[in-house]
Amino acid sequence: MFYLSKLAFLFFLIPALVACRSHQDRAAIQGIEGSACAILAHPDDETIIGGTLAKLKDQGFELTVVYITSGDDGPDQTGRGLYGDALADEREKEAIQALEALGIPTPPVFLKFPDGHVHQYLDSVRGTLLTLFEQVKPQILISFGPDGITGDWDHKATGQASEMAFDLCSSGNLLLHMAITKPFPPFYANGVAVSRDSVDVRVKVSRYNKMRAQAMGAHHTQFNSRARSAYRVFVHAMRKEKYIIARDRNATEYLERYFSD
Repeated sequence: MFYLSKLAFLFFLIPALVACRSHQDRAAIQGIEGSACAILAHPDDETIIGGTLAKLKDQGFELTVVYITSGDDGPDQTGRGLYGDALADEREKEAIQALEALGIPTPPVFLKFPDGHVHQYLDSVRGTLLTLFEQVKPQILISFGPDGITGDWDHKATGQASEMAFDLCSSGNLLLHMAITKPFPPFYANGVAVSRDSVDVRVKVSRYNKMRAQAMGAHHTQFNSRARSAYRVFVHAMRKEKYIIARDRNATEYLERYFSD
């Protein structure tokens, strides 16, 4: 009788211990270090790193996504002829929908600097980002590198301002520059590919393929149906999103815990 009672006790104790350990693991991930920022130039730039953002969110990070501009200067692919403020308003809505598709319900921050002219406001962008970093204290920061992925001036200026603000902020551990290697899809026709040897971090994102495609599909003013179809093919082929480490302040544990396959 005692033997059966002891077995019953163990039957209930073991799952409880497993659940407790699982809770402790989640608590470790969701601790004070669990804050990350993505600093992007335009609505739709998150398509480059959508899988990584979804993965960080799954791992308990509090994500802050910042768009320096609202994409007010560009063609409207819907045929409605939207431009200026009307186009910006629509693209902000699309960005919100895209992030929701990635499992990120927190609305992004739109700084509303003029599309195509970020480099003319570099000091203001840097100051605004520094204030933001001091508030949210991101341990991981993702933005553009010097090549801007596509050579776009706004991308380059966004990356430069992000790096300058990161250097002035004491809270960050890891600054990653997004990178692409060949071959890349048609909508990155102007892409600046880096060598495979220069890539420091490869984040496996294949489990988020459907979410990535849905997020890109939210940008109706940015991409026509042909581009959206091409992207769906692309996400199934590109299983990892790639980064170059720009700043590393004892960030080894972040790389091992959050970015290992």
